[in-house]
This record gives sequence, C-alpha cells and structure tokens, in this order.
Amino acid sequence: MNLKSHTHLKLEEAHFFLKKMEDNINIEPDFNHYLNAFITSSRAVKWIMNKEYSNIQGWKKWDKELSVRNDNRDLLKMITRIRNISQKERPLITNMEYVIPIPDYLGFNEGDKVKCTLSKIEAPTEEELLKQISKSDPSHFIAQIDVLRIIDEIDDDILYICQDYYKWLESIVTECETLFIQNL
Repeated sequence: MNLKSHTHLKLEEAHFFLKKMEDNINIEPDFNHYLNAFITSSRAVKWIMNKEYSNIQGWKKWDKELSVRNDNRDLLKMITRIRNISQKERPLITNMEYVIPIPDYLGFNEGDKVKCTLSKIEAPTEEELLKQISKSDPSHFIAQIDVLRIIDEIDDDILYICQDYYKWLESIVTECETLFIQNL
C-alpha cells in the first residue's frame, strides 16, 4: 500500500525533472526535454490536489484563500505563460547565456565590453587552478562561469523560475497535507 498521496507523488515527479534540469544545465537537447517535462508535471500537481482533496470539508475554502494570496502572483503568471508556450505553441527551447564575473582589480565598469577566451565551461580542478595562479598575470583570471537558460519570451533564467515554482508547490502541498491528509 502506498502511503503517499497522489498529489505528493506528482510533486516527486516534478522534482525528478527539476533535478534532471539542474544536472543537465550544459547538455543539449536534454535540458530542454527535462524543462518541458517539468512544466507538464509541475502544473499537474495543483490539478491532482484538487481532484484528491476537493471533497474534504474545508478544502475548497482553503484553496480559494490560496488563490487570492499575493505572495507569488507574478511567478504563477510567468509559469502559466511558460506552460501555454509548451502546451499550445511549441516545445520550450532555451538559449544558453554565460555569466563570467570579472574581478574588480581589472578596473572595468559595468557595461564595458570585455573580450575573453573560454577554454572550458566547467570549474577548474584545484591542480589547474594552482597552475594558473603560478603563472598568473593581472589580465588573466579564473572564474566560475554561470550558465543561464533563457527563453525568448522570458528574460529571466528559466531554471531559477522553475526552482522557485517548485518551492512554492512544495510549500502548498505540505500545507494541504498537514491540514487535510488525515481525512483522505
């Protein structure tokens, strides 16, 4: 017998795809496939919750109060837009943008253009880092490169948006189960 609610099982499925996105941030087309799967499964969490709990006394009132809370309105609108693209227009395809933090000692101002050469995206090993430091010159530096995944219609990193949405889902599932699971 399964002790987890259907809602919780769907939340675990969404988490699975979110972790795959995080693990495959640099891998094409895997990241995009996992993104599309995450959007589909995460959006289903609330639908399954409604199906599972809607006949329990007090749930409809709780759900209505949840929908008028202001704390995540922008996030939910963005996720709805992303879901609509994924389900009704086309698969979600991201562009990769790289953020390279430039040390202050190089004297660049915000907005300055900097030409750089990337030898690899992964962070250097400790051995590689020590070699670079030993033959260091002020115009060369080592930095952890951040990869952002951007959808044309959304200017924010899609992975951060999905992580925030998952945290919100996790919090409402926890709240719902705390209040209503004993009545299933």
